[in-house]
Amino acid sequence: MLADQLKDTLRRIREALANNFDQQDPQFITLKEELERLFKKKKLSEVTQNEMIANIGILNKIHDRVKELNQQNNLLRDKYLGDVKYARTHKRLWEHARFSESERKIYVALLVLN
Repeated sequence: MLADQLKDTLRRIREALANNFDQQDPQFITLKEELERLFKKKKLSEVTQNEMIANIGILNKIHDRVKELNQQNNLLRDKYLGDVKYARTHKRLWEHARFSESERKIYVALLVLN
């Protein structure tokens, strides 16, 4: 039963990661690496019951973070009428510390280009 729960949680995370339109996002990369690191330690067939329970807890936290990131991305994409290119551009501009404009100004500037 625990093994099924673990597999189901992994499946949900993989689906959530696949639904992320911005796979170059540093947050996305961090979450993906966290997931990979978790399973590079041991093979699933060699995990004890206690380790499985601990892994399920960690996986649920990763899943929550992936869902939150996807939700933020989807809200940003909706601001640009579903255009993921503009949403990704907005995110990259906002990530660069040397770009000191407000998010609102970035949004307005990109809308003018649209």
